[in-house]
Amino acid sequence: MKRLGPVVAVLALMGAQAEAQDARLARLDRRVQTEVGALLDSARLLGIPAEPVVDKALEGAAKRAPNDRILVVVRSRFRELVAARAALGSGAMEPEIIAAADALHAGASAQVISTLRRQRPSVPLTIPLAVLADLIARGVPADTASSAVLALAATPATDAQFAALRNDIESDIAKGAPPAIAASVRTRGLPPGARIPTAAEAAAPTGGNTNDAPRPARP
Repeated sequence: MKRLGPVVAVLALMGAQAEAQDARLARLDRRVQTEVGALLDSARLLGIPAEPVVDKALEGAAKRAPNDRILVVVRSRFRELVAARAALGSGAMEPEIIAAADALHAGASAQVISTLRRQRPSVPLTIPLAVLADLIARGVPADTASSAVLALAATPATDAQFAALRNDIESDIAKGAPPAIAASVRTRGLPPGARIPTAAEAAAPTGGNTNDAPRPARP
């Protein structure tokens, strides 16, 4: 009978968590509440974080979004979390899954996330994945941002180095460099603080334009 103590404690904790969760879902329309509750049950069975699903539902309710719109967003978030866990593997931690789902939402591919996991099998990927999502959000094309993150991941880079890469690229973009060029040049190892051409300079004609060549003087 004594062995039942820990089991009872776990069940009581789970019950308390479910009750707290139900209390929050009570803010939702009954139809939305029912579907969100079903998604949360599925999330627990699949081993993916449930909180992001709740957050999206409550965010939609707070913004007074139509019920159908809330359900579309919630289902999409759930699918992203499922895909993120599949791309990372069964041993992924919750912060990694959430960061991977954010990267998928931004436009990264599941293949890139799986490649990143293979490159760094025993190192948390939360920061590299967050950097990937942030770069795409700043306008860097998804394939260019993915190449930048994967190139750095191929080295024994620290989380601080991934954050520094993001900061350098964002700084270059803020100064007028095209996002794709900023990411590509930084990936090639441009020293921190070095100047990157602005968008206007990058679009300016270079050598080979005969209109700019000096004309020979008439005899």
